[in-house]
Amino acid sequence: MHLHTAKIMKLGFIHTAALWFVLVCGLVRAQGPGDDPAPQQSPPSSQAAPTAPADSPQKRGEFAVAPIPVIDPTLGDGLAVTAMYTVRLKTEDKISPPSVFGIGGFRTNTGAWGLAGGAKLFLKRDRFRILAAAATGTVNYDFYGVGSESTVASVPITQKGTGILTGVLVRAFRRWYVGPRYYYFKITTGLDTTDLAAPPAIAEVQLKLPVAALGAHVQRDTRDSQFYARSGSVFDTKLYFSNPDVGALFTYQDYESAFQQYFKLGEKQVLAYHVKACAVDGHAPFFALCSLGNSADMRGYPMGRYRDRRMLVGQAEFRQEIWWRFGASAFLGAGQVASSVSAFNWSNTKPGGGIGLRFAVAPKNHINMRVDYSVGQASHAWYVGIGEAF
Repeated sequence: MHLHTAKIMKLGFIHTAALWFVLVCGLVRAQGPGDDPAPQQSPPSSQAAPTAPADSPQKRGEFAVAPIPVIDPTLGDGLAVTAMYTVRLKTEDKISPPSVFGIGGFRTNTGAWGLAGGAKLFLKRDRFRILAAAATGTVNYDFYGVGSESTVASVPITQKGTGILTGVLVRAFRRWYVGPRYYYFKITTGLDTTDLAAPPAIAEVQLKLPVAALGAHVQRDTRDSQFYARSGSVFDTKLYFSNPDVGALFTYQDYESAFQQYFKLGEKQVLAYHVKACAVDGHAPFFALCSLGNSADMRGYPMGRYRDRRMLVGQAEFRQEIWWRFGASAFLGAGQVASSVSAFNWSNTKPGGGIGLRFAVAPKNHINMRVDYSVGQASHAWYVGIGEAF
């Protein structure tokens, strides 16, 4: 599970809980070689491949359990425990990437906690990709308003919720996949008065609402690995439609499109970049707006520090394997939010960049634990998680 977040939605519990599981377990980083024969993935270049004795069967899957420090600008500081298992469901299927099963939980000093579990399956020579996840928990964060110049003063918010996320992708042509996605969460949002010196002299106000959306997912994926890509690219577009017919209270539309590409510079060096555009139309709750700060998009800001109906963002990262299971990275990004496309302005661009360390907790699939430090505009943040940012 990645502590920053895959991405799925944007902020509040709906985004943090589902993002928590899907990213922390590495489930949204699925790749597949499509109709072409799958290249045999070599072990990380920093490690020699062990030779098994002739009478010793190769392990079919890889299991990893890790206690992970939580250092997150949105969730706070605490501890997470994650267990994941990667395995090819059919040994004779050399086309499908390994499927992933995971469970996890976390708690932080802000009172945030979460429990989640789920799986991403690759079936029938990677013809079908199935995602299913469920999560419950509470998050506390600061609401800074809407816009690229939102106020420095913030309002402490607490959100509680329980929900599910599911999706199916079917290979339509070579490495192109299409399919539906659906999420449903019951959300309770209120004012967090825990650290207020003088709580307001009003009855506690809470908004309870169902948040749900049915959408379409289109993806083209040519990466050589779902966990640590050294070459290839991903084009990924999701269109979500939220209205009472699918179980939601509000009616709005959410459009997200991203592209990322990977270049192998040497045996131990990779250069990668990621760009994303987001648009939200209709009567959307504030936590469903496009939000700057998801580590897959740009690091250095608390998620939701800047939010609006439109967003453009991107970042590039250089990855270096150093020795044994250790590695390092350096990254740089920029982005902004606006009320409309015509409102984008270079002066509102927010920069962010930093460095990180890596340690392979599951070397067979090169799944890294990462620690990143990033600096933004009058902002800085630490990130600890499983899996690359993108």
